[in-house]
Amino acid sequence: MKPTIFTALMLGLVLVLFGANVTANEYPDLTGHRLVVYISFHEEEGRRLLNLFGDKTKADYTYLRMPSGELVTRVINEASAPRADIILGGPADAHQLLANQGLLERYDPPSAVAIPEEFKNPDRYWTGIYLGPIAIVVNENRWKKEFAE
Repeated sequence: MKPTIFTALMLGLVLVLFGANVTANEYPDLTGHRLVVYISFHEEEGRRLLNLFGDKTKADYTYLRMPSGELVTRVINEASAPRADIILGGPADAHQLLANQGLLERYDPPSAVAIPEEFKNPDRYWTGIYLGPIAIVVNENRWKKEFAE
């Protein structure tokens, strides 16, 4: 295959892959908007995502990081006067609980086309953005000693 044809094919493939998710006009201009974000996510990763969001949209934000159980409780307790604009992170069941109580707004981001359907709520109340393992580690010696029958 000639280098120019190969280059053109590769360039076309790159444009299709990247163009499917992001366009230059996809990000709204949120200059002057101050958003409150609750994060149930690793704080460093959440901060990176929010910095990228701020860079792309020009939005200002504050965030509060908390475990997912606390986040759910807080959102439920604030239902009559919500304080958070965005919830970032946490397990799907936490988001589904909030959706079932009518505490989430539907949102179907254009970039979600790249995410398999099994990682999205069918009504688009949440879209999964990561898979995180949930594990329990047991010290067998201590377990046998403390819980022996």
